Amino acid sequence: MTERTLALFDSEAAADAGPKRGFRLVRRCRLDRVGLVGAVLSGLMCVAAIAGPLVAPFDPAGVHPADRLVWPNETYLLGTDELGRDLLSRVLHGSRVSLQVGVTSVSIAGLVGVLMGLAAGFYGGVLDLAVMRVMDVLFAFPIILLALALVAVLGTDLRNLILAITIVYVPTFARIARGSTLVVVAESYIDAARSVGASDGRIIMKHVLPNVGAPIIVQFTINLAYAILVEASLSFLGLGVQPPAPTWGGMLSDGKDYIEISPWVSVVPGLAIMFTVLGLNLLGDGMRDALDPRLRGNEGETTG
Repeated sequence: MTERTLALFDSEAAADAGPKRGFRLVRRCRLDRVGLVGAVLSGLMCVAAIAGPLVAPFDPAGVHPADRLVWPNETYLLGTDELGRDLLSRVLHGSRVSLQVGVTSVSIAGLVGVLMGLAAGFYGGVLDLAVMRVMDVLFAFPIILLALALVAVLGTDLRNLILAITIVYVPTFARIARGSTLVVVAESYIDAARSVGASDGRIIMKHVLPNVGAPIIVQFTINLAYAILVEASLSFLGLGVQPPAPTWGGMLSDGKDYIEISPWVSVVPGLAIMFTVLGLNLLGDGMRDALDPRLRGNEGETTG
């Protein structure tokens, strides 16, 4: 077949398959109120990570011994910790660490996992068996336990922390991509594409990948929330980004000894973690509802 024929077939097949599932659903996305709340909370976190260090009133590592464990006031809006460091400044700088670790690790995990899942689902056979058995081995360990083991082996700097969280979340993306790919390759338009001489690469890029995009987008949002939670957990245990860099988990750990006399030292970073994870989860739920035609209701789309 000529390139013109293949291009015509690609456009017709994409027009037929797109409304069922895939990236075209994103254009029709309508977030409900829950998703909107999640988007607002997630947006605030991004603003804090990007602009926070520019507007932080104090140096997050600056020590003020005379102002140890000061209650929130007009000078220290969120109070100070056991060393007299401004909690607002430390929370704002800590948001950048959490966002950097979360976005970087989940993005890399998504790229690797999706590629592995696409290849396993599309080609099947020995490749599928080998890839999924490796994923099963990684899935056999609880997420936090696997992350702890990896960080303990690799070390506690920022790059190793990102690498550990990346490895932890590759299996999730691989399984979702593989499952969605198996559904797509069973469709008649995939057989039609092969019959007109389309190569495997063309089929994957033009027909498979666009139609597995929706669940991957949702999973990215959810995994980002959990990656931030894992980073905070590791920092709380002393295996995350090391001082003097401020991290939410590290702030929680520092404040636990003063919880009875100065509860705000732990409450402030705890609330930051809670609202960030809550916002990303609500955003993921809203996107899932908007991208899944079965949950959006009957809008004239079919799934079969």
